[in-house]
Amino acid sequence: MRYAALSDTGKVRTQNEDTWNIILNKEKLPIGFVVADGMGGHRAGDIASRIAVEVMSETIVSLAELSMNLEDAEIFLRDGVDEANRRIIQYSADFLQGVPSGTTLTAAFLDGPMMILIHIGDSRAYLFRNRNARLLSKDHTYVAELVAKGALNTDAAKVHPERNKVTRALGFDFTMKPDVFWERIHGNDLLLFCTDGLTEYVCEPEMMNILRRFDPETAVKELVALANNRGGKDNVTVIVVQIDKTDIEK
Repeated sequence: MRYAALSDTGKVRTQNEDTWNIILNKEKLPIGFVVADGMGGHRAGDIASRIAVEVMSETIVSLAELSMNLEDAEIFLRDGVDEANRRIIQYSADFLQGVPSGTTLTAAFLDGPMMILIHIGDSRAYLFRNRNARLLSKDHTYVAELVAKGALNTDAAKVHPERNKVTRALGFDFTMKPDVFWERIHGNDLLLFCTDGLTEYVCEPEMMNILRRFDPETAVKELVALANNRGGKDNVTVIVVQIDKTDIEK
């Protein structure tokens, strides 16, 4: 497995509120990938994203040390998200006079050929296989909900003034629940985890073109540079993972 990550403040903002991590097991092999995007319109978004990534990283490390079937692993990951949410809300109560601080979260746990993806917000996880690109996560945004209801088409969604309005995130509600997806991964698959600082400017065919042309270390640099060259109004974080057949053998 080859992998790389890069996070950049962008061309407009002065602070990077994105946080990411690649989690390794005791054998120093990657078993998890996490990205989080602190809510720029709220106080301490950088701290919220850091708390989310720290808690989910701890959860994935603990999960790797336990012998669990996938059903129990999903419950364990859900509990991790609940704990991250609780800690962010507690931080706001203790240090921000109760003013909410929020973050998105997209985290993946690898167990042989299976991947469990747990997600909330509008950061994304993609699977690139052969010549096909597939968005694995589901955006929790006002515009995405309009598209799902048939009230807005995808072209109009791309330019809607409220396209970045997130409807579900960590740090606001104790009853918040994430989406969970299972995916069987194959040798030669490419995985991409990113914040919306990338997807605001770079479309899926462009992502695929870069991923097919470059190794992960170069690809993350090319993707971030492309987003910045087209405006860079937001922080941008990208993780690229290239799966080898030996990575998924049990």
